[in-house]
Amino acid sequence: IDRLEDGSFSVRVRGDRPFIADVVVAGVGAVPNVELAVAAGLAVDNGIVVDRTLRTSDPHIFAIGDCASFDHARFGRIRLEAWRSAVDHAIAVSRVICGLPLESTPVPWFWSDQYDVGLQVSGLPDRASSSVLRERADGAIVWFGFDDSGRLVSAAAVGTGTQVARDIRVSERLIAAGACPDPADLADPDVELRLLVKRMLAPTGVKP
Repeated sequence: IDRLEDGSFSVRVRGDRPFIADVVVAGVGAVPNVELAVAAGLAVDNGIVVDRTLRTSDPHIFAIGDCASFDHARFGRIRLEAWRSAVDHAIAVSRVICGLPLESTPVPWFWSDQYDVGLQVSGLPDRASSSVLRERADGAIVWFGFDDSGRLVSAAAVGTGTQVARDIRVSERLIAAGACPDPADLADPDVELRLLVKRMLAPTGVKP
């Protein structure tokens, strides 16, 4: 990457001809630090492998946070790089150490504020094989993802400030319950998600 006199960038990728860009964003990903775990003889596979109690292959050692590859009740084995996951792990380990029963595994959740625009995601978008888009009257957009069986597995929303927070919280409940909402209902901004949750989950005994 070379900076040009007019402030733009000349970018060359693997020997190809360079192309000009006004902005360059480098997304290099993240690699979990597992060196200490490897040295201790713990099982490692895209992070430090732990069970649902967050115990490693040595039952006397726990691992939590970004480096832990854990068994999620809804999504199977995953590794999450998000602060809420680390907080949830810490609470779970505290309960295990104190001999208390584990609570249900929270649905993955992420948020970011980019100036006045808020982005929130619940569930795992990469597990979706189909999707629908809800375009709200206030300009906010919510993208819902479904797996092959029609279960809602993710919801991603973008809007000004915190206007998408309620939709994501409601979607999180549907994902946690393994619900299969009608895509047409989710795409229709006139269908209130809160009422949809009440209608779908109340008969099953799941708290809406």
